[in-house]
Amino acid sequence: PAAEAPAGISPPDEEIRPGDEAKRAAPPARRRPQAMTPRTTPPVVPAATEARTAAPEALPPRPTREAVVRALSRAADTAAACREGDSLTAWAHITFRGSGAPAGLRVEGAPADVSACIARTIRRVRLPPFAEQTFRVTYPFVLR
Repeated sequence: PAAEAPAGISPPDEEIRPGDEAKRAAPPARRRPQAMTPRTTPPVVPAATEARTAAPEALPPRPTREAVVRALSRAADTAAACREGDSLTAWAHITFRGSGAPAGLRVEGAPADVSACIARTIRRVRLPPFAEQTFRVTYPFVLR
């Protein structure tokens, strides 16, 4: 017969008999590993990754003027916070890699701290990937 549980403790759902402890403490049986099955569907690749890994002949030779202006005008809007005092025009000379990321840049026409702030903004710019190794552009940052 099952022992009665002390007050405040609910009785066990099943009766425990001598020797049952060993069965309960035994580790579960190991499952045999299943054979690997080849993947039948290709993995999903985001469009941006496909463009970067596409064959160079599938990419445009260089970014379009519209893409450059769109990306750099957004950067100029962000860089407006870099301005101190009067409005100024700083010229950014930027070299982009074929991946669309900036590879190098130089900012002229602004105090050093403002130029550094503009440069930080430009380093976050990304153009669509293109086939040529590099692309150079000079862009005016008009800060008002």
